Amino acid sequence: MILALADDFSGAAEVAGVAFRHGLNTKVATGPVRPSNVEFLAIDMATRSLPSTMARDKALDWGKFVAEAKPSLFYKKTDSVLRGHIAVELFAMLDSMGRRLGLLIPANPARGRIISNGEYRIDNVPLGDTEFARDPSFPIQSSQVTNLVSGAESLAIDGSLSGTGLVIGDAETEQDLDRWAEKMPPHTIPAGASPFLAALLRKQGLSASAQATPSHLIGQKILLVCGSQSDNARKLIASLKEKGAPIFDTTSAPEDVSAQEIAKALEKYPITVLRHSPETSHSSQELTAKIASITMKTLRLPPTPHLCLEGGETAAAVLTKLNEKSFGVHHEWEPGVVSLVSDSQLTTTVKPGSYRWPPQLLGQVDD
Repeated sequence: MILALADDFSGAAEVAGVAFRHGLNTKVATGPVRPSNVEFLAIDMATRSLPSTMARDKALDWGKFVAEAKPSLFYKKTDSVLRGHIAVELFAMLDSMGRRLGLLIPANPARGRIISNGEYRIDNVPLGDTEFARDPSFPIQSSQVTNLVSGAESLAIDGSLSGTGLVIGDAETEQDLDRWAEKMPPHTIPAGASPFLAALLRKQGLSASAQATPSHLIGQKILLVCGSQSDNARKLIASLKEKGAPIFDTTSAPEDVSAQEIAKALEKYPITVLRHSPETSHSSQELTAKIASITMKTLRLPPTPHLCLEGGETAAAVLTKLNEKSFGVHHEWEPGVVSLVSDSQLTTTVKPGSYRWPPQLLGQVDD
């Protein structure tokens, strides 16, 4: 079995989508399970929103879990733009797993996210000058990867991987990802964005296959639960509002009233949105709890929509509220946008906040 750990739920779903694309029988879980007859298991560690010391403690425990599980391949999924407690978690896992070297490849060339000479750029804009500089939890204040991951070393694509510690590799193309996969020494902890996992699967002889679009989800009423404040999310919601979609804020009414109004809207409109209010005095924890509670109460009422969850913390909170802990992969719409089916047959589609929804899912929505 191949095992992947992610610091949030959308990251776990994203790497599960990669494995599913490569023909593996795949599960996503929110706790330390060891299911049988599974070729790829992705687990949400739920450490992104924790304080650094708690994230380290959990990473130490998860490292022990990996060592005991003895997977054929272990992958540590990180945020592609290096938000979260990346250094803390990876150094903790190196310790608890008894490994000497971690290879971190966060680049995602297909999305214009590249690293050259240790500098991270998105569509040729330095990372520190992008919208991620305004991230509410982990504002990116530098474009140099060694400033973002304390204690790590930056390494060019032709550099040697003979040392110890944590190395962040340059990568500007998909071919660069394959080169890192080929040269990675045994007993290294590989980590990074989902494309590096795809390169490691290619190294094992697996290839991606085309997927048929799940026709039963096309045209189904959608409840879009958006916990992200990214530029993409703001633009999408503005466009949906222009097209007549009803937009509900988590703090605009009592939860029961909001749920009833959302259920009525779902009967009438193809897409209904529940989001955090752009202007609120509530903490992020309070908003996340409210959006999860309203979603749960809405789903208790008819009709049953296609539940689309934007943002890893939001997805985890909603699914935990619904007591859903284990999922199979149903479809990967595009990298990072994955439909899951829970053990109790709840279908939900999840994506990170910074990615766009594919048009075949939400329809042609102007950006």
